Order: sequence, then C-alpha cells, then structure tokens
Amino acid sequence: GITSKIKTIKRRVFMKKIFSLTILGLLIILIAGLSGCADQSEIEIDSTIEEDELISDELVEEEIDGLSKEAQNYFEEGLHLHEKRLYDEAIIKFEKVLDLDPDYKEARDKLVNSWIDKGNALGDDEKFFESIEAYEEAIKIDPNQARSWTNKGWALLRLGNYSEAISSFDKAIEVDPNYIFAWNNKGWTLTNLGRYSEALESFDSAIEIDPNQGVIWYNKSIALRRLQRFEEAQEALERARELGYSE
Repeated sequence: GITSKIKTIKRRVFMKKIFSLTILGLLIILIAGLSGCADQSEIEIDSTIEEDELISDELVEEEIDGLSKEAQNYFEEGLHLHEKRLYDEAIIKFEKVLDLDPDYKEARDKLVNSWIDKGNALGDDEKFFESIEAYEEAIKIDPNQARSWTNKGWALLRLGNYSEAISSFDKAIEVDPNYIFAWNNKGWTLTNLGRYSEALESFDSAIEIDPNQGVIWYNKSIALRRLQRFEEAQEALERARELGYSE
C-alpha cells in the first residue's frame, strides 16, 4: 500500500543522499590534500545523520502524488462511465486503478459493483446466461458480497434452475444473514417448488429483519394461501397493501 511505497521511496532517496555525501567527502579530502590542509576537524563528515533527516518530504509527496493522481484519474473516469451505464468501459478503468494500486479498496468495490450492474442490465434484457457470467466475475473479485450471490440466484431462478438458485441464495445468507432479498428470493423459489412451509420460513426470516417490505408480505400471503391458511394469508396481503405494495 501507500506505507510500503513511502518506505521504498525513502530508502531510494536515502541511498542517493549517502552516495552524494560520500562523493562530497572525497572531494573535500582531495582539495584539502592539494592545499596542504590535512586538519581532520575541517574535513570531518557527520556519519551519525538520521535517515529521516535525509528524506525530502516534498520529493516523497511528489512521487506518491504522481501515482495517486494517475490512479485517481482512472477512478474518476470509471465512475463517470458507470453512471452512463457503460459498464464494460468502467470495468477497464477500475482494473487500471488496481493495476497501479492493488490495495485501493474503493476501486475494488466499484469494480465489483460494475460487474453486478452489468449482470443486472443483461438480466433486464433476459440474457440470463450472460448475466450469470457477470455475477461470477464479481464473485471472483469479492466472494463475500451477498448482492452478487443473490442476483446470480435470481438469474438461475429465471432459467428454472431452482436447486442452483437456492444454493446461491444460501451462500448469500451465509455471507450476510441480514440480507433480506436473499431470504425473499429463496422463499419465492421454494414457493415455485411447492415447498410452501419452507418458503414461509424464509419470508418470516426476511420480515424479522425488516417488517416494512410490502413485497415480502405479499409473497408470504401466497405461501399461506397455498397452505390453505386463508385468514393469515388475507392478513399478510392487507399488510402488504398498507406498505404500498400493489398487485
């Protein structure tokens, strides 16, 4: 990171200073010898100088800023491209940032988000196989993003790959047990499989985390209706409507 870069630069500047002082000392000795003055006190070189005293803070800042500025330029270009939904171009820019500074966490996060948003855009066009590939790229970079696993699961659900979808939602929940969309989508997948009691458990888990999501109450009402628990289903449906959900 930045600390290691500063140490490297300081070491390089330190060695340059030592070399310069050595040459200067030799020249003084030579001149003193030629002039007949060999008084050691007049030509003594301070060998106890501290390393930090030899470092030019201005030089260090100049070199660090040179790298940071280049990385920052790529980063800002990536943000601009992402806002314009030019995800492929944004991904290239964020990758360039990480080539310059692999520890730049914000650039890594933006790169992951670009892959996810690219997957979402492909999913909107019903290109689910391609969207899954985009989510998998995001997962390679950061496997601890619940959003990547959840969106991959949704694409698998749309393709009818229910078992794989549930596995993806479970992975999202493992990464972040409070990610309600993973719980909701798992519940909806289980509903499609006719596993209504398990679906109800997933919806309840989501509601326990955030009771103000109308769509989850609506999905719960469907699972309750399939279980022929009609009174509870109606209550869940009314709660969904109270929260602004419309069928």
